Amino acid sequence: MIKSRLSDWIDTYRSDLGATPKILIAVSGGSDSLAMLEAFHEVRDTHSLELTSATVDHSLREGSAEEAEFVREISQSLRIPHQTLKLDWMTSENRRQAAARQKRYRALSDCARACGASFIATGHTLDDQIETVLMRLNAGSGFWGLAGMAEISPVPVWPEGYGLHIIRPVMTLTRSDLQDYLRSRNTGWVSDPSNEDTDYERVRTRRLLSGQTELWSHLLHICIEAGKMRDHACRRLTEWVNTSMEWLAGSSVRLARSSLNELTEESRGRLMQLVIATVSGREQFVDVARMKAVLDQPDLEKGLTLGGCVLREEEAHILIVPELDQSNVRNADLGRMGQVWDGRVLFKRKSASDFTPWGDQSVPQRLRTPQLPSYPVRKALPIIIGSDSRTKHVPHMESMGNERPHDLGPERLMTLLRHPTEFFSRENGRRESFSGP
Repeated sequence: MIKSRLSDWIDTYRSDLGATPKILIAVSGGSDSLAMLEAFHEVRDTHSLELTSATVDHSLREGSAEEAEFVREISQSLRIPHQTLKLDWMTSENRRQAAARQKRYRALSDCARACGASFIATGHTLDDQIETVLMRLNAGSGFWGLAGMAEISPVPVWPEGYGLHIIRPVMTLTRSDLQDYLRSRNTGWVSDPSNEDTDYERVRTRRLLSGQTELWSHLLHICIEAGKMRDHACRRLTEWVNTSMEWLAGSSVRLARSSLNELTEESRGRLMQLVIATVSGREQFVDVARMKAVLDQPDLEKGLTLGGCVLREEEAHILIVPELDQSNVRNADLGRMGQVWDGRVLFKRKSASDFTPWGDQSVPQRLRTPQLPSYPVRKALPIIIGSDSRTKHVPHMESMGNERPHDLGPERLMTLLRHPTEFFSRENGRRESFSGP
């Protein structure tokens, strides 16, 4: 069943994966990811997959190095190249789960880029999905959160994750399904002691769900129905972006206030949350509730700052531009893809460190044309300063040989507005009721 289910998943998302996808399989050594690794091995030739596995050694407990070696040996037996990614921690560095998660995904992103993979496969199961829905239900989430994890989603780090996606191909299978599969192949697995630590909300949620088949079935139904609502909302918002939002140089935007008010409160708040992230180039997202409150303020004409952006209402439009903060510029070297400046602009050939925000620098006479962006927009554009401390080059306004700046905002927003759950909904929707593990 596992092999055929994975094969069907690949067929469903073939247009996303491409003809010969390169996939980095994240394997901890636990049953979920290890079963996924073995299943990928079984379908590799049939689906023309190029596979690499990676284990992140968080260096936070004894035995982690041995677990990584265990995965390496299994990968080697399957003829799948393996990388161990050992995380280094500074003495004062935050080592909580959220911080470890961000550090882990940055390491996986770097590894994926190094081996040419566009996809990072994780072993999230149906158990994980149901637990996520219950935790979000307890937190008061709307349909967007109750739809749970998507089967394909952006890597949750930025800008290191540009162009990379997380895939969750075993999310229709339970942990019990995957463990039975490993037993049938005489493959063991390691158990992470943190999975029994009730200090973690997920562990407490898992224990609460144990044996609760009716609750499990109810949560699955909520997840599927909320997924349909989120999918509809994403299609509507994508149409709205294409018709009512104008992208300006450097990933700034101008949008029509009247059109924005036509959206539901939930959709308006969610859209603006994503827009703020893409305009600012930041990884973090502003809280949706806070975003809704900002949009309801009557004096937006005076302008305000939020999430690394400056918002100002002018002439029935809302202008959103990056906030200048030279102490928080996020650059990233993406290897052959180029370098990202300030989380917003990709340069293929120039080093991101060559650029600085235009700010209050004077405008060269050659650029004083009708095409000159307004001051709020242009001050956030990248420029190169000459030896005389004056503006030397403005890539968004003039040629720099073969170098062309690529604004990442539009592409990132479209990626954030896509949450495919087609296979998950189809496979689980076939069941009138579901018995939990």
